[in-house]
Amino acid sequence: QVFRREHAPYETANYMLGGIVKDDMYTFTDADTGERFAVCGKDLAEKGMTVRIAEKRCAKLYFYSHKD
Repeated sequence: QVFRREHAPYETANYMLGGIVKDDMYTFTDADTGERFAVCGKDLAEKGMTVRIAEKRCAKLYFYSHKD
């Protein structure tokens, strides 16, 4: 879960996730919209996950799973 506080000046932030296996693929699901997207473990481990929240005082929740 990612929050954007009322006085946060940035819409976009990058998050490094723990326990990522570089050789695996990961599927993310946005809990609000149901949108799904896949990211390779190498990109997640090296670059992290970028999340954009345009509105202040909002949150995003993602569920993710990996495939070997």
